[in-house]
Amino acid sequence: MSGRTSLQLKKEILSALQDGKSHSYAELERKVNSNWQTIRNHSKELEIFGCVKIQQRKSHERNNKPYFEVSITNQGRDILKKL
Repeated sequence: MSGRTSLQLKKEILSALQDGKSHSYAELERKVNSNWQTIRNHSKELEIFGCVKIQQRKSHERNNKPYFEVSITNQGRDILKKL
């Protein structure tokens, strides 16, 4: 069984964000088919390099719990084109 590399996962996260909308970790988890901890860790790494922006929201409309939204930056779009 061969797993995806770190670079492949980051590329998939950026591709999922390419629609220009902000997505929660849970939404990205479903789109990328990975667990939320992996999405969180890779998103944090992408944020360090300026590829994504992560914002904490106070409450989700479904369950009123705090959550994080991830959105792609212009730099992230440029890097995705190069990958």
